[in-house]
Order: sequence, then C-alpha cells, then structure tokens
Amino acid sequence: MTNQISVTQQEGYIQVAFTAMASPCYLLIEGDDVTQHQKLIKHTIKEVQRLEQKLSRYVLDSVCTQINVSNGNPVKIDTETYNLFKYAQELYDVSDGLFDITSGALSQVWTFDENLVTPTQEAIDRVLPYVGWTKMTVKPDSITLPQGMEIDFGAMGKEYAVSCIAKAGRELAPKHSILINIGGDIEISQKRSDGEKWTVDIERHNQEPLRVKFDRGAMATTGDLHRFVMIDGERYSHILNPKTGWPIKQSVSTVTVTAQTCIQAGSIATLALLKGDDTESFLEKQTGIKYVVNHY
Repeated sequence: MTNQISVTQQEGYIQVAFTAMASPCYLLIEGDDVTQHQKLIKHTIKEVQRLEQKLSRYVLDSVCTQINVSNGNPVKIDTETYNLFKYAQELYDVSDGLFDITSGALSQVWTFDENLVTPTQEAIDRVLPYVGWTKMTVKPDSITLPQGMEIDFGAMGKEYAVSCIAKAGRELAPKHSILINIGGDIEISQKRSDGEKWTVDIERHNQEPLRVKFDRGAMATTGDLHRFVMIDGERYSHILNPKTGWPIKQSVSTVTVTAQTCIQAGSIATLALLKGDDTESFLEKQTGIKYVVNHY
C-alpha cells in the first residue's frame, strides 16, 4: 500500500485519494470541513491497510500466506477470518462449487498477464488435485489446508474492506454521508443530509461510461473488461472454473450489481459471471438488487 494520500475539497464533498489492494481508492465525505473528519480518514487508511496485510496472498506475513505455506498444519485464526471462511462456504454451496477460494493453485498455470501462454490440459490436470473446498478443514479457531493447496481472497477482499469502511463511516461520521470506492467497488454509509445523490460512472466495453446516481447501498462490478484470454479465437474470462481449471466462457463483458452491502453486491456479480451463458437468468432470480449487464 502506498503512503501517498491526497485530500482535496470538491464541490459539496471532501475527496481522499490513495492506493491500496493494487487499486485506486477514494473516500468521499459529504461537507467541507476536513478537520472534523480526521479520525475517519485515519481509520480508513489504517483499516484498508490492515485488511490488505491480512488477506492478500502477495503479502509474506498475511494470514492468507500463513495458511498457504502451512504444509498441512493447522493455522490459528481469529473470529473475523473465520466469518470470512463461513461466508466463502455459503458462496461455495449456493454456486454448486463454482465459487471456491481454494482455487489459488490454478494461478500457477494461469497468469493472465502479457506473458500468458495457454497451459496444456496436462499442466492443468497436475494442479486440479490441489483445488477443492471439501479438502480443507475449517474450525472456529483454525484452518487446516492440505500441502500444495492455496487459498485466495481476491474475489471478496476488496468488497469486504469497502463494507467495513462504510460501517465505520456510520459510526465516526453519523451526520454525514460517505462513499468509499476501492477499485470500483463502492458503498455509501447513509443518505446525504443535503438531499443530493452521489454520482458514479460504470465502465462499459466500447461505450461511454454509464452515469448513475444513488444515495444508499453498494455497487460492485466484475468481468473481463481488462483481464481475459483468447483461446482458439474465442474470448474467455479471467474467472476460472475450479472444477475444470479452465476460464469461464463469457457471454457478457461485465456485470454491475447494486445491493445493501458491497460484499453482497460483489458476491452476486461474481456468482452471475460464474454461470456463463446463464448470467442474466441468474440475476433475474435475485431479490433486493439492481443490475447492469454489459455485452461485448
């Protein structure tokens, strides 16, 4: 996480810009008196940094890394980590195993960078035995991950951090609305006191951004707008099927979902993309959400 933090006064709100979780981040606070929000600003930076240090598989001493290098030995966890694993299990269950945070080992054969070479089926078959939620033992105070397996909180870490900051905003700035944006995943703490709505742009494939206004709840977007692979002339998402080890073939570019909390919105958007050709039919069945599907 970078130490560069920019605080500027915009029309009607204060903008705090920083970088974390390999993403641009913005904290928008209703009003114009930055001095009364120093506690919230400091807490936001500290909390996002704490969660990145805890959940990132790229941080050497993170809880995620400790579990991944445990060689099959139990790793002690706290209540927060256990609750994240419980939520991940719920997503695993409702997705029939398509949402699986134990799919981290697949990154050994899929990099989705400029040096990507499509792996052979043989290479994928060598990694697949190290994927599978049911092979892991989850207890309230410990996680036991078989040697060679890897977990990855990438599909829920940013969204969880956003929801944590929005909750803090309700406690530390009860009379002001805040909007927290981490890499495009957004949540609003409460309605603005001036009656105005926050304006957010949704990035779209080969189109102008879609501008929306909302005053409560959360929004998350997932898709292959920037990370994808072409195989035999067809476009595949960077989202992998943990059962086959191959990318999901997408019929849509991105899915944006609004829900009560960011972690809910992000989970539904990811589950929708995991459905492949059934993305939109899945979204139509969900209650309490709105969504935008961006086609190629």
